[in-house]
Amino acid sequence: PQHDATYPDFGVSFETYTNDWMLEIETLSPFTKLQPGETVEHIEEWELYNNVNVKDIDEGAFDEAVEKYCRK
Repeated sequence: PQHDATYPDFGVSFETYTNDWMLEIETLSPFTKLQPGETVEHIEEWELYNNVNVKDIDEGAFDEAVEKYCRK
């Protein structure tokens, strides 16, 4: 996220939706005023890791399991 930018939907740079069969992650770019003919680019980088073990079904256990894979 760009710390000096304004984002939609209560100022967030991503949103998630889950149900019993899927997890959706939607990334959001900051509001940008463009002039006719100008463009903006929104780049996503994804990584997938095998055998990530989560000890329990709660936020703390999830944080602990993925912490070593996150960039600081």
